[in-house]
Amino acid sequence: MESQKQTSDDRKDQKINVAKCDTKVTRRVETQDAEEILQESNARVFNKTQYVEDRVVEGPKSLYQSDTEVTHRVETLDAEEILQESSSKVCNKPQCIEDRVVEAPKSRYESDTEVTHRAEIVGANERLRKSSEKVYDETQYLEGMVLEAPKLLYHNARVVTPRDGTWFMRGEKYFKGVVVKSWIMMSFADKKTCSLHDLEYFTKRLIGAANEHGMTMEKPQATHIAAEGDSVQESLQKMLKACNPDLMLIVLPKANKTIYGEVKQIADASLAVVTQCVTDLSVLKMRDPSALGNICQKINVKMGGVINSLTANGRHPVFRRPVIIIGASVSHFGMLSKMGMERSVAAAVGSLDSHPFKYAAAVRMQTGFETISNLNGMVADLLKEFYKNTKGKKPEKIIFFRAGISKERFSYLKDKEIKLIREACLSLDPAYQPGITFIAVQKNSNMRFVSELYPDHSVGRLRYIYPGTVVGHQIPNPSNFNFYLCSHFSFQGVSKPYQYTVLNDDNDFTADDLYKLAYFLCYTYAGSNNSISCPAPVQYAHLATLRTRRHLLAKMDELIARGEISCTTDLDHLPESVLESIKIADGLKNSMYFI
Repeated sequence: MESQKQTSDDRKDQKINVAKCDTKVTRRVETQDAEEILQESNARVFNKTQYVEDRVVEGPKSLYQSDTEVTHRVETLDAEEILQESSSKVCNKPQCIEDRVVEAPKSRYESDTEVTHRAEIVGANERLRKSSEKVYDETQYLEGMVLEAPKLLYHNARVVTPRDGTWFMRGEKYFKGVVVKSWIMMSFADKKTCSLHDLEYFTKRLIGAANEHGMTMEKPQATHIAAEGDSVQESLQKMLKACNPDLMLIVLPKANKTIYGEVKQIADASLAVVTQCVTDLSVLKMRDPSALGNICQKINVKMGGVINSLTANGRHPVFRRPVIIIGASVSHFGMLSKMGMERSVAAAVGSLDSHPFKYAAAVRMQTGFETISNLNGMVADLLKEFYKNTKGKKPEKIIFFRAGISKERFSYLKDKEIKLIREACLSLDPAYQPGITFIAVQKNSNMRFVSELYPDHSVGRLRYIYPGTVVGHQIPNPSNFNFYLCSHFSFQGVSKPYQYTVLNDDNDFTADDLYKLAYFLCYTYAGSNNSISCPAPVQYAHLATLRTRRHLLAKMDELIARGEISCTTDLDHLPESVLESIKIADGLKNSMYFI
């Protein structure tokens, strides 16, 4: 039995060996056939490893890999023959083209845009070559100077010297504090958000801050929360009839921004009462004494008080004689422009004292966006107010700061607006011809200044130039005298100087006189304890245009809600009530209601 098992096992081994042998024979026959095919063809087979594309080609692991490799080698040889027949050359070394990496454009449009942009630059360069102007790609060094800040005079001859364009009011009393006896507090905010207890607590703190700064403010006659069903006009008229106050302190909801314009339009144009608005969040979170002081400061100014004055030594010599400072600006209506109404609001403010601190405003609605068409009537109104407040004195000089104008309109200003100012003077008195100094003020300049000794000769955390830095002697201008003045301390961003261009000067001011005059007026703004970026009358004129816009839009919204007018109504055909809404009541014309 054992011999039979061995015999069967030997047979199985023989079958396996025979199968292996058949496989080898088959593979050898296939290999011989492949060799014959290769011999008949022009292809060659190399026994050694070939280096193609800088990599090692290992031997085949199977028949399929061998066929693939042979095919790849044949294709490589054919490509070499094609290259030999052609004139092209293959370089084995890397080539450097234009010393940069050229990336393909992301799209066809980007490539076209880039070509167009290059063509525009080439055209601009040709125009510059033909002109006498030059463009420098290096930093230009100009000589300037830093003006000394003026000293400010407060109550009891207290003198405060600003430092880096800032001064503190803690413990200081206003130069002239007002007495507020008759006033009320009215809230249009939600009772749940701002309760009667919150209003009374805020009133106590406000009275304490006012008395600390030299005002005399008594307790309010009433603290009232408006009824939900009453309109704004009905609520204001009821309180005015019941108490007849000189001041209304209005609390408005933070979320409702339209009610502010409605309150101001009714109070300024119809009721002739001074208003000061605060939000409900300010009432609830009033913990900062400086914020309370800012509210008291605005109330004091609106009621006829004076916050500070320039000292006798620091006051500009021009104020030794009667002189009026006028600021003018133009504001555009974005909403009205969309409605096809090419109208704008022009405003001019004029000083009423020699501090100078008090100003009166004159506003007009007009056609156009830059020029002031009715400037003669506005200037005449301001001269009349100056005459009343100075007990019959006429200004011997008019210093006019004009904002909101482009350089392209300078020639028009010389020919038109200066002529209108002269007409206003002659309309009051045929022999009245004061000297006029007309200065254009522009804020959208691309000029930026950095101290050569940066960061040593700089100020603030961001190390900017000092407030009062002026550059003017080296600014080329063939037709007019101009200068750049950075009058404010920059808390954030880059210090942006304003450009001043003198278009007319009958008063023969020196350059230093104009520098100091523009800079000192930046310290007389009633809404801040910092020097601002432009003269105070320019800022007041801008605020007056914004207030007039609110008056007009509030009245238009009211009439649209009633259905009396539509959004497509032409401004020339508006009801008379809309045009009357921008007129200030007689009792507020001499007050700074726009603060």
